[in-house]
Amino acid sequence: MLQDVFDGLSVRSRYLRYHTAMTSLTPANRAALSAVDGRRRITLVAERIGPAGWVAEGLGHLVATGPDRAGVAVEVVDAAQGRGVGRTLLRHLVTVAEALDYRVVEADVLTANTPMLRLLGRLFPDARTTPATPAATTVAVEVRLG
Repeated sequence: MLQDVFDGLSVRSRYLRYHTAMTSLTPANRAALSAVDGRRRITLVAERIGPAGWVAEGLGHLVATGPDRAGVAVEVVDAAQGRGVGRTLLRHLVTVAEALDYRVVEADVLTANTPMLRLLGRLFPDARTTPATPAATTVAVEVRLG
């Protein structure tokens, strides 16, 4: 599924998600993205049924960054962007984070990734945003949970 979703991302989508021009998933990338334990590292899969069976359309990742904090990230294949897949993944990631007693979820988003920044703003209007780098190429988005 990791490879299928990665392959469904355009060069621009890969850059916006990974903050670098990735042409392939290295074995180290694949190992890091698939290393889940149900508490500190979680991956959710968004799928749809297609003519040949289930097709992965997106992935949502939650990674503990502290005792009560977790980073979140999503990636949605280009063909499914704009259809609510990312929104659904983010909502479920927050639900999982709350169930695991995380108090804060955070995301580092490229300033060029306006669709993700708009989505986070709509889903979490009280989120705090701050430039994450001196050159302000990324924005840190912090959402306090219940």
